[in-house]
Amino acid sequence: MNVKLQGLLNIEQSSEVKSILCLILLFFSLSAIVQSDECQKSTDVSRGQQSTFTSDCVPIGQWQLSVAFGLGIRSNPLHGGDSIPLFVVPSISYYGEHFYFDDATIGYTFIDTAQLSMSMISNLNVQAANFTRWHPSNIFMPNSSLKSTGEIEFSDEMKNISGPAQRVNYDLVRRKWALDAGLQIHYFMANNWVVQASLLHDISGIYQGANGQLKIKKLMKWAQFRLKLYTGVNWQSRELANYYYGLSERDGVASDDVYQVGSSNNWFIGINANYQISKKWRAVLTLKSLQYGSSISNSPLLKDKRINTFFAGIAYDF
Repeated sequence: MNVKLQGLLNIEQSSEVKSILCLILLFFSLSAIVQSDECQKSTDVSRGQQSTFTSDCVPIGQWQLSVAFGLGIRSNPLHGGDSIPLFVVPSISYYGEHFYFDDATIGYTFIDTAQLSMSMISNLNVQAANFTRWHPSNIFMPNSSLKSTGEIEFSDEMKNISGPAQRVNYDLVRRKWALDAGLQIHYFMANNWVVQASLLHDISGIYQGANGQLKIKKLMKWAQFRLKLYTGVNWQSRELANYYYGLSERDGVASDDVYQVGSSNNWFIGINANYQISKKWRAVLTLKSLQYGSSISNSPLLKDKRINTFFAGIAYDF
């Protein structure tokens, strides 16, 4: 099905810079707080990446498997892309003394103290999930996919697009999967504040760039109810953003129609809530919204500047 691109979102670069500075100031203000006693590390508890519907404290040496059943949806920002309905969301993880596996991420923790954790990790870059249905991010961390057939239509009003309206077939804009690897840090503070930072590089040679994340989350617990609030920014290098969201001759467009994408800061905010119904069953709720920076949101491939995710249901822990 053809979709007419209506216009462009123009986010001012200065507002992105101000947002980054605010987040950095928040980080340093929180860093002065001392680590709390709740969820302390012991001989049988290790902290690591949190799965979609699990606690931040997980037992060492045990496989953790859960399946969530419910109703949800995750939007697709690409023209012609369908949002994914979410009915069943699996999660699987294993944490050893140093090695861990968490859904689509593998890691090795070489520093693990009560206040600081540093790991080398590797995972598939999530951007390809917008262009293919069976990407792991569409299974464990539900993302969006494109229809198997269809076209993208560009108007002659688009930036870097001239002449009559053009159509680009999906086969010409599909992107390859890429494998990233790099450093991830968790810094644990008082009152269950956690700062997470990562810097990864493409080790598969697909886009030959880098990406990073700075994330701040607050964990809360009242009896059987647990709540996690988080916000942060995903940084994508020019090479990464341009490979997935730019247009070039490889896509079958003329040289005058080439669209170059620069580096991008993509902001996100989310909520994860769990209510323990019984030993095995939990009620779960997830809300997340990610907004692309102007460099990506101005791409002719995008119809929306945001990816929104919602899921509500029950989870069973095996």
